[in-house]
Amino acid sequence: YLREYIGQDKVKDQLQIFIEAAKMRDEALDHVLLFGPPGLGKTTMAFVIANELGVNLKQTSGPVIEKAGDLVAILNDLEPGDF
Repeated sequence: YLREYIGQDKVKDQLQIFIEAAKMRDEALDHVLLFGPPGLGKTTMAFVIANELGVNLKQTSGPVIEKAGDLVAILNDLEPGDF
């Protein structure tokens, strides 16, 4: 849960507003960009956001996508609301 994530208090406050707004509108969360060097918790935060929204998170990385078909396969596997 977002309240259990340690650190990044300003980011968490903003995300909480965005998450609650998306839930109230019954819409997907607006675009979110998490960036920074490895090991800072970006993936963990993405899983927390997905959990808060009650959706699945599909995780991949750029080097894994070698051809357009790889990306198409990932996108075709998404369910409505997936993150």
